[in-house]
Amino acid sequence: MRSTFQNTGTALSIGVFFSLLIAGLATSLPGQLLAGLQEQGVSHAVAQHVATLPPVSSIFAAVLGENPVAHLLGPTGALSSLSPAHQHVLTGTDFFPS
Repeated sequence: MRSTFQNTGTALSIGVFFSLLIAGLATSLPGQLLAGLQEQGVSHAVAQHVATLPPVSSIFAAVLGENPVAHLLGPTGALSSLSPAHQHVLTGTDFFPS
């Protein structure tokens, strides 16, 4: 009986944690991502599109150790059009820590 409550509590706490994380990032991530992408030379239209995507995929990609910026900018062709220095910043571990 005690293990049932512990398992239920663990699942609930993980659910609450990720809900709060997503809610918090949904307000701050789009603006920061838009500004950071434009600062690295990504066009406003592409940066706006990427910044308006839900933060859930970015969170889980970062949890899995993948860089979500590379996956979000890759299909648009914006990443390949940037200089190698800007590509390195965007796909490195400083712009979007994993």
